[in-house]
Amino acid sequence: MQHLKLLLDQLMQAALSFVDVIAAVLVVAFWCLLLYLTIIYLVDRIQSKHAIRRNYPIIGRFRYLFEHLGEFFRQYFFAMDREEMPFNRAERSWVYRAAKNVSQQLISCRKNLSQLSWRSEFWRVLRYSPLYGAFHI
Repeated sequence: MQHLKLLLDQLMQAALSFVDVIAAVLVVAFWCLLLYLTIIYLVDRIQSKHAIRRNYPIIGRFRYLFEHLGEFFRQYFFAMDREEMPFNRAERSWVYRAAKNVSQQLISCRKNLSQLSWRSEFWRVLRYSPLYGAFHI
């Protein structure tokens, strides 16, 4: 009987020490999360590149996550990229990229326009003009 009581006391002490360790880990994780969110808040408020992150720190970061995940959701639930009106998603993303001077790519063009020479553009335009038959022998 004494042996069983001693075993139960040891088991209870082990359970309490396990709960104490878990509680300490959770407290440390909470303070680390709070520190991380504070740093993210300060970084978002100080930066000047993205107005959404500056005006809505921490929450503004979700916009980029949802924008990235949007293509997967639209595939099943919403309109496709080129079905929206008056401006579809492809046109809107092109305007955003052009406004930030990120890409010089046209909406329906897959070529990088900065690498094209004037000669290739001249012959491309000439080929679709009425004068093409005069030059083509």
